[in-house]
Amino acid sequence: MSAYVVEREHIVYLVKVAVQKNVKYYQNGDWVKITKENQADIGQILWNENIRSVSGRYPGSGIDDLPGRIGESYELNQGNFRGCLMHTDPAQVLMSIRCYDYQTCESDDFETTEAWRIKEAIKSEMIRIISDDKEWGYPKEAINTNAVSIFDL
Repeated sequence: MSAYVVEREHIVYLVKVAVQKNVKYYQNGDWVKITKENQADIGQILWNENIRSVSGRYPGSGIDDLPGRIGESYELNQGNFRGCLMHTDPAQVLMSIRCYDYQTCESDDFETTEAWRIKEAIKSEMIRIISDDKEWGYPKEAINTNAVSIFDL
């Protein structure tokens, strides 16, 4: 399995979606809301974890030698978050999260990190948006006991 450091825009996209959708995550006994005020810090947490993961996959490589964009500083600031968020389709956000997840899962303790909780909170909100108009439990019309399936024969 290979991994790379995701692009700055990838991190900014995920965080901007989280800000727009009022995402919050649980950390050290408190709920942390992702806002315009803390977006650069949240993004840095996500990116640092991605870098840590890729560094673990390619031990002995310096940050400039890791797979990813050449010449990147890997530092976020508020200026990176200027501009409008043009694409917030939940399915696309979920694919972006899947990519981030794949590129960041090399550390054995990833699931215990703040980055993992942030990522899961964004993912959970996208799933909520997609499924908000669906039935709680199971759809009553999903099972027709009067019909015969060829698998029952």
